[in-house]
Order: sequence, then C-alpha cells, then structure tokens
Amino acid sequence: MHVRNDGRSAQAIIGKPFKPKRMLMKNPEMVKMAKCSKCGTEVAKPEKTWTLAPKGKKAVTVGLYKCPSCGAFFRASSK
Repeated sequence: MHVRNDGRSAQAIIGKPFKPKRMLMKNPEMVKMAKCSKCGTEVAKPEKTWTLAPKGKKAVTVGLYKCPSCGAFFRASSK
C-alpha cells in the first residue's frame, strides 16, 4: 500500500487501492497480435517466449504460438 507524506494511505483518501502506472501497463508481448501463417487468424498469447540476443545487436523476443483455428504452430518476433 502506498503511503503519503502525511501518513494517510491513498486508499484511505480515495477509497480504492493505489496502483502505479507501471503495474497497469500491459505486457508488450500481449499487445502485439501474431498472425497464423496458414489461415491468417490473429493469436494474442504465445505458448512460449524466449529472447535472442546476438553479440553487439539488439535483443529480439520470439514467441511460439498455436493457432486456435487450424492448430498449426508458428513463431513470431517482437522488438
């Protein structure tokens, strides 16, 4: 619980719990929708994710997705 300088909590003042903005932001992986390579259905949640970080280059997050329509597995990357 977040406490203000005067000793009162944000919940006591507003009546609802305090949530910092960084907790309210959605995970970047969840925001980007991956498109199935076979049927074109957009899938939101990856089955598995991992990071590829070659030496001297920017890291890329790769996700393994399963299409709910056709059952095909495919990979998609995000920055």
